Amino acid sequence: MEQPDLVRSRLVGHDIIQTMIRIQDIIDCIESQVPRHLQDSWDNSGWQIGPLSETCSGVLLCLDLNPQVIGEARQQGCNLIIAHHPLIFKGLKRIDDTSLAGECALRAIEAGISVYAAHTSLDRAPLLGVSRRIADKLHWQVSGPLEDSEPGYGVLAETDRPTPLKEVLTHIKNVFGCQYIRHNAADLDRQVQRIAICSGSGAEFIAQAHARHADAYLTGDLKHHAFTEAPKGLILLDMGHYESEQCTKEIFFELISKKFPTFAVYFAKEDINPIQYF
Repeated sequence: MEQPDLVRSRLVGHDIIQTMIRIQDIIDCIESQVPRHLQDSWDNSGWQIGPLSETCSGVLLCLDLNPQVIGEARQQGCNLIIAHHPLIFKGLKRIDDTSLAGECALRAIEAGISVYAAHTSLDRAPLLGVSRRIADKLHWQVSGPLEDSEPGYGVLAETDRPTPLKEVLTHIKNVFGCQYIRHNAADLDRQVQRIAICSGSGAEFIAQAHARHADAYLTGDLKHHAFTEAPKGLILLDMGHYESEQCTKEIFFELISKKFPTFAVYFAKEDINPIQYF
């Protein structure tokens, strides 16, 4: 997978023919592999705004929507934004600039930009799930699902050999650009091989990771008590929510570019981690 800037340069350099691509064609392409019925009952995947037009002039991909991303889409001439996290989780009582969702909705509508989200539908996609993508990027072999139910959120993965934890941590940091990884291991030389993975916030699956005899569990958004109450012998690795899900843009890009290889698809530069580290 190319880095966003390289992808941007390559695509801008093409003689891109966009006039015959409909917005619905792009969404049909996504939903052919990431159908909305896979989403969890509490989720709001799907259309957030629109569609506001029939023809698609370009697609901007992001993890989180913010006013800067909408401005970037407008500058790039994109009238469709595809995000991982939905803009709207709960009903809006008013649409104005007093809330982030309201401000983004106003700016998108004013600019004629449609917004679509594939959240837990992508997380739970059997062959394209985010946890599976994490394993693929780390070159770990997926050996099965984390949960008993299907479709699920997490996967079990194996390194090619028993590996010192310090080496595993360094590898994760290098691949995903993590500034740090929180963990509960006292011995960084401990050998690990079977690692459970759940992107985003995966505290609810700690017990499953232990039941699957994982050496370690890689996820994000773990609270203090998750570490203090961790099952004996299970190493918890918190790489961060944003860090674990930034690869969703790669999945969207690959789906669209495979179907429409010369179409304008961009990674949002203004889609940055809302959590900063001092």
